[in-house]
Amino acid sequence: MLLSGGFAGIGGVVQGLGTYQNYFTQTSSINIGWDGLSVALLGNSTAIGILIASLLFSILKIGGLGMQTVAGVPYEIVSIVIAAIIFFIAIKYVFDLLFAVKKGTEIGPNNGVDGPNIKLQKEGPVL
Repeated sequence: MLLSGGFAGIGGVVQGLGTYQNYFTQTSSINIGWDGLSVALLGNSTAIGILIASLLFSILKIGGLGMQTVAGVPYEIVSIVIAAIIFFIAIKYVFDLLFAVKKGTEIGPNNGVDGPNIKLQKEGPVL
């Protein structure tokens, strides 16, 4: 994990220091970090999920440019659709936290070291 983070940081530094000359003065690549976080959230941090989410985001972003020129639809619609996707994915996590149901029985403070069949009562553990 540390090694992959280091390689990603080196790649980001190389790109950020101006490999593409005036690449970051344009408005097309300012949100690279936000898009990466959104893709990871939508892909649920799995390899296949991130691949599918990145394809969806790239189709939306690149298709939005053609949509603007051909159909006359504003490019901001793409940002609204992406924001709606992120909102609905994030609200799932909020609902999971709000309506979390405890599963199983609660065990003592030793985290089950004494065995899985020991349940804690007010008087002490009972087998």
